[in-house]
Amino acid sequence: MSLPLSKRFRMDVPVSDAESEASTLPVITRSKYWFKDGNVVLQAEETQFRVHQSMLAHHSRVFNDLFGIPQPEVSQDPMVDGCPLVPLSDTAADVRQIMAIFYDNISFLDLRNSMQVDQISAMLRMGKKYEIDYLMNEALQRLRCNYPTTLAVWDESFDSSNPNPIEDVNDSVLNAGIISLGHEHSIFTILPSAYFHYTTKTSPEAIVSGEDDDFLISPERPAVLYELKNVFWSMDDGVITDLAPWVPNETISVKLCASCLASVKACFEEARQQLWQELPAFFGFAKWEDLRDFDS
Repeated sequence: MSLPLSKRFRMDVPVSDAESEASTLPVITRSKYWFKDGNVVLQAEETQFRVHQSMLAHHSRVFNDLFGIPQPEVSQDPMVDGCPLVPLSDTAADVRQIMAIFYDNISFLDLRNSMQVDQISAMLRMGKKYEIDYLMNEALQRLRCNYPTTLAVWDESFDSSNPNPIEDVNDSVLNAGIISLGHEHSIFTILPSAYFHYTTKTSPEAIVSGEDDDFLISPERPAVLYELKNVFWSMDDGVITDLAPWVPNETISVKLCASCLASVKACFEEARQQLWQELPAFFGFAKWEDLRDFDS
């Protein structure tokens, strides 16, 4: 992957114009990842990172190829403190997340703990773009475990021992971000359950208000979500209101014999299974078995 060179300063303008132009230039800041022995400067937005080519090349095939290109003895490319400047089109926040993983390791990212959606987003975006496979795969595993294609894995996501947790998975704002991420990167298998999570935590009024247009993608999506919200959460008898696993109810257990209780549970599971099978169609997607992600 080729990376664009930064714009060079114009030297053929009058002094007064140059001063005016300089006064409007953005202020460049140094990140905490600024090492005196670093030999390359990455710039994302207005933030620079002085890091090590060997570190980047070790983790990323793209950077490995980039730094392997023979360089002329006298380079005309921009330099910062004697280091080549590599401008990136990524956000400073995404680059900061990845540098934290590279340099801070487990003190920043303990894979045994829950992970925030901005971490997952950065790992997925940067992992795909710069071919850092272990970051991309970790992000995909987290997403697929918490937004699965099977009811069995869905049930496991409710378990406190879930080995791939995402923080605040029941938060509507978080699920809006997951939906946006799924569309942005063509991870379609996570979208039905992500939309379901979203509808359970968001009022119909908020859905149709247009507050979340950034992730709804198509103009008909708010209407679909609104209708589903009314269906799923109506108080009519016989409507299943949740896809959560069966939890024994003490009152029911006392009032029903073992045989009747088993029948109730069987009916509950049958209804859940039917709803799960129909879930993709509710949101305008293909059947579970026909959904394909970018890496499939």
